[in-house]
Amino acid sequence: MTPQNYFPFLVFLLGWFTSSAQINHVEVIGHQQGGFNIPLANDAHFGQAIANIGDLDNDGIPDLGIGALYQDSITPTQYERLGTFFINLMKADGTVKRTLNLTDTLFKYVFQGPEDLGTTGRHGYSLEGIGDINSDGVPDLALGFPDYETNLQYKDAGGVLILLMAADGAIKGHNWLDKTDFPSLQRDDRFGHAITALGDINQDGYQEIAISAPRHEVAEQYYGAVWNV
Repeated sequence: MTPQNYFPFLVFLLGWFTSSAQINHVEVIGHQQGGFNIPLANDAHFGQAIANIGDLDNDGIPDLGIGALYQDSITPTQYERLGTFFINLMKADGTVKRTLNLTDTLFKYVFQGPEDLGTTGRHGYSLEGIGDINSDGVPDLALGFPDYETNLQYKDAGGVLILLMAADGAIKGHNWLDKTDFPSLQRDDRFGHAITALGDINQDGYQEIAISAPRHEVAEQYYGAVWNV
């Protein structure tokens, strides 16, 4: 297989029986496979991040978020290999019913503001479904941008974008988390490298999430750290 036709893909498994550890069914989702019809760039790193994002379109089937770290973005054509977040509305057989380019939507909605993720954050690195945090019946998302820099002093400090979603894939609102919210973040911490939903730990009715910063420095040692938010 030559570099010219190599497209990293995601393998999506259905029917894994925990009692016998046998695979009942396999679907491959990738470059023009499994209902995914958006052309992928060579070496797109499709599947860099994957997450169950909940049932976005309310059809009773959980939907799938996928990151492609080096995929060309559609709208900002000047940003080659920027990376892309995809939302995949799924069918019951494990194939894709419809794909939404979330990065394309972000450029229309979010990146007109102060968070210039279009130039200082790579898309597709990490994502997580965080449940319905604003109680509107639609699951919401967290996207990680570990390469984000507020300025040269805080290069690769990182950040996380919380998205309040609509059932059609539109963005209803957002909140940006970075060094402004967590002053102990430092240059090269790479906050947002990984994100996971924790459930309602403190039983206040709201989802908590854990966000990693694997290069966080303590006493000149890069031990790393995790923020529970």
